[in-house]
Amino acid sequence: YTANKDISRSRTLFYHGRRQFMLTTERFYFYRRYRIRGMHNIVFYDPPTNPLFYPELINTMEPEVDASVTVLYTKFDGSRLERLVNKTRATTLITSPKTEFMFY
Repeated sequence: YTANKDISRSRTLFYHGRRQFMLTTERFYFYRRYRIRGMHNIVFYDPPTNPLFYPELINTMEPEVDASVTVLYTKFDGSRLERLVNKTRATTLITSPKTEFMFY
């Protein structure tokens, strides 16, 4: 596990723009719940297991920047998608021939 001083240093470097990206895990966020300042883009490589993490992380993004959130998913992520969007929309996302969807 990463030491607290290393976590603090990494967060500071990221916030001040000296690091271009920060890689974190759902486990880290579950136990630490840090507010990661300086986020402009979030990429979920899988829909979050805990559906509360999605709005929590999005609401901590910098409001004055043109931010984006990308969620990568497969047809096997149906139950996780249902927790983020409703069942109807999740079915549409999984069964549609389109490969990109945008929500505002």
